[in-house]
Amino acid sequence: MGLKERVKGKNFEYRVVNIAKEYDLPARRIVLSGSTEEKGDVEIAGFKFECKYRSNGFTTLRQWVDKAIGQGLKGVVLGGYRAEPLVVIPARDFFGLVRMMRRAENNG
Repeated sequence: MGLKERVKGKNFEYRVVNIAKEYDLPARRIVLSGSTEEKGDVEIAGFKFECKYRSNGFTTLRQWVDKAIGQGLKGVVLGGYRAEPLVVIPARDFFGLVRMMRRAENNG
């Protein structure tokens, strides 16, 4: 991977971390991810995630999510033969859910 791609990826990881912090979630970028024993690109509220950035924004997937949101839905559930379904929602909705879960754990 070239320097330009690494910089774009790193900037995206920081963007994700900063969005999580807007929701008062502990978040950090994992330094040297992939080249050490610590896996994942970011850690948010104790969960580690791999970040993937594409300049086209994963066009088809983005279109599906935007259409669902335009219809008043929360996101898209993807599936395949013998594959665990995946839920795709906007990051801010996800971080809002995590914040609600953390608050419920702390109150109850």
